[in-house]
Amino acid sequence: MVDDRPAGGRDKWWVGIGRTADLIQIATFVVPVLGAAAAIAGVLLWGSAEKVAGMPSPASTGPTTGAISSMTTTTAEAAALSTTSSKPSSQYTLAVDRTLLTMASPNSTCQRTFADLDTQTVEVNAERLRPQHDLEYWHCSPVGLGKQKAKYFGRASPDAPPATPEECERLARSNAVAGSIELDALTVGDSFCLVTDAANVAFLKLRGKPGPEYPGPDLQFDLTLWTRS
Repeated sequence: MVDDRPAGGRDKWWVGIGRTADLIQIATFVVPVLGAAAAIAGVLLWGSAEKVAGMPSPASTGPTTGAISSMTTTTAEAAALSTTSSKPSSQYTLAVDRTLLTMASPNSTCQRTFADLDTQTVEVNAERLRPQHDLEYWHCSPVGLGKQKAKYFGRASPDAPPATPEECERLARSNAVAGSIELDALTVGDSFCLVTDAANVAFLKLRGKPGPEYPGPDLQFDLTLWTRS
């Protein structure tokens, strides 16, 4: 094929081709270099971000994992304290849990019924008072419930029974019943704490007052007893 372009045109054409080849060679070299530089910059930036994320706060004295471990320990300690507070008392042992105790009505005037809470024993129309008799139900003046040989006898809240025997003992001492409680003043739900003659702790909740008005109804209690360890 004969190139019929003018000599000057041919020279410009070859020059253009040469420049294009040069540009291709330059691009072939520059593009990989720029890609490598971008990759290096990304690695450097990522490493800096990781270092920043791993740095402890000014208030921290150790790495982040140490702070989490410390927080976990604190939570575990709080749970242990909660568990300890809900454990049974070391001073007392639960011996009786809400057992029915009935103080039957004496069947004649000026007779008495005694209750020994330590053994859950009731004596109706008892002939004499014994050292172990904690409570009496008396049909004389006044007719009612009163303390005998129990060391302490006090009222407790009917809506919030004592959570521990120690609390019940405190109520028996600090909220003492003065004298006896007449029958008309006793209502179902009334609650009491006692320290027995044997230094055990009892919680009584009046369940019912079944029976005739005369000679008098029986007194039915739910009894919980803790014995001293």
